[in-house]
Amino acid sequence: PADLNAARNLVVLSRLLDRPEEAARWAERAIALIESGHEETDKIIAAYSVIAELNVENGRLLEAAGILHRLMELAPHDYRFPFQLAQVHTELGNSQQARLFGESALALAPDREKPAIQSFIESLE
Repeated sequence: PADLNAARNLVVLSRLLDRPEEAARWAERAIALIESGHEETDKIIAAYSVIAELNVENGRLLEAAGILHRLMELAPHDYRFPFQLAQVHTELGNSQQARLFGESALALAPDREKPAIQSFIESLE
């Protein structure tokens, strides 16, 4: 499809159907649409978010980290992306980076999310 929303939805559907190769192909299509100059930031964020999750699920942690960094640029006030990046760094064995991103997420998070993030940070000690 030439529509970013459609490509994102196909990634989600492929994941739900447990078809990781198909999901990866749709993710690549979504990235191509973004890189071709797509200008709707909310749709870009939604697509990148799904692609980052797909990469984490498939063990492609460095690719996920790259996308999460991009998401932090696109949505600098959204706590979810530094928190996800902290979790990725934990998986990579990089607890110092995980702590830094966890603390960034904590500073941005709404009050209802702070306990879970604080618990994550404390688990790094």
